[in-house]
Amino acid sequence: MGQLESLRELLLDSTSIEEIPEWRKMEKLEILSLVECNALKKFDFLGTAGELSLVGNHLIQLPKSIENFNSLIELDISGSGIRELPDSIRYMKNLKVLKMRQSFLRKLPIAIVMLEKLEQLEAGVFPRGEVPVNIGKLPFLSKLVLAYTEISALPQLPESPITLDFHTPSMETMSDLSNLLNLRVLKWHVRFKNPLQLESAPSSWGIGRLRMLETLDLYCPDIDSLPSDLVLLSQLKELNLWCSNLQCLPRLPTNLSCLRLKFCKSMKTTNDMSNLKALSHLYIGLCDKLTEIEGLEGLENLRTLMLVRLPSLAKLPDLTNLKKLKKIFLSFCTELFEIPDCPDSLEILEIHNCFKLQKLPDPSSSKNLKVSVRQEWEWA
Repeated sequence: MGQLESLRELLLDSTSIEEIPEWRKMEKLEILSLVECNALKKFDFLGTAGELSLVGNHLIQLPKSIENFNSLIELDISGSGIRELPDSIRYMKNLKVLKMRQSFLRKLPIAIVMLEKLEQLEAGVFPRGEVPVNIGKLPFLSKLVLAYTEISALPQLPESPITLDFHTPSMETMSDLSNLLNLRVLKWHVRFKNPLQLESAPSSWGIGRLRMLETLDLYCPDIDSLPSDLVLLSQLKELNLWCSNLQCLPRLPTNLSCLRLKFCKSMKTTNDMSNLKALSHLYIGLCDKLTEIEGLEGLENLRTLMLVRLPSLAKLPDLTNLKKLKKIFLSFCTELFEIPDCPDSLEILEIHNCFKLQKLPDPSSSKNLKVSVRQEWEWA
C-alpha cells in the first residue's frame, strides 16, 4: 500500500488493522481516518496528511512520529485512550483544528499555545486540568469547547472566538468575558465550589458587553439574578436559561426570537415580556413556583407556545391577539383550570395530563384547529 503515491484519502474505519507502517511515499495523502480501529497498536506513519482521525481507538499515546506531521491541519483524538499530548505537538505549525472530546486527557499541554494557526480547539473530560494561562496568544482561535472539565478558573481568552462552549462543576471565581467582542455563541454551564461567596449579580462576567452575541445558553444553578445590561444585546436571537435559583428575568432584548426557561425553580413570575415583539418560540418547563407569565398576551409574533410541568400555574391570559400563533403544547400543568379563547391562526392544541382543566377553546372557532387531550401519567 505504501506504493500508492497518488492516494489522497485512506479510510480504514472500524477495521482490525493492527499496525500503520511508515508509508513514506504517500506524499499526496490528505486524509487518514482510523476511527474505532480498536486493534491498532503501532503507528509509525511518516507520510504527509492534512487530516488525521484517531476517534474511538485504544491507543494510549500519540506516536513519536507525530512531530513530523508539519502538514497536519486537523487532528481528532476524541473518544480515544490517549491520556496526554506530547510537547512535540508544538511543531504542528499548520494545525487549525484539534479535537479531544470525551477523552482521557489529564491536562491540556502548555505547548498548545505554540499552535499559532489554531482556529478550533475542542477538549473534554480531563479531571484536574487547567487551561494554559497563555491561551490568549492564539490569535485565530474562533471556536473553543471545554466540556465537562474540572477547571476552576478560565484565563484571559483571545478576542477572536466566535463560539465558546464551557462546562465545569468546579468554578472558583467569576470569569470576565467582556473582551470576547466577536462572540456569537456562548454556552456557559458552570457550578461554583463556593456559591455563597458569589456576588448578588453576575455583572462582572461582562456578558452584557458582548454586543455581537446571537445565542446564549446559560446553565448556572448558583446565581439568583441576571445582569440588567442583558437588554443591550441587540443581536441576541436565542436565549436558553437553566438557573434553579433565578428569582426573575431582567428586561430582555427585543430582537429575541426563541426563549427557553427550564429548571428555573425559584422563579414566581417572568416579569413583563410584552416587549419581545420578535419572539416566535417560547418554552417554559419545570419551573415549580411559576404562577404567572406576564406579558404573554403581547407577544404578537409568537408561533409556538410550550408549557411543561408548571404545577403552580393556574391560568393563562387572553391569547386572541396572538394572530400568528400556530401551536400550543401543555403538559403536566396540574393546576391549570382554563384555557382562554385562542386566535383563528391556531392549528394544534395538544394537552397532556392537565387534570384540573375545565374549559377548552371551542374547536369550531377555527376550521384548522386540531385538539388532542391525553390524561395519563407519563413524562412529557
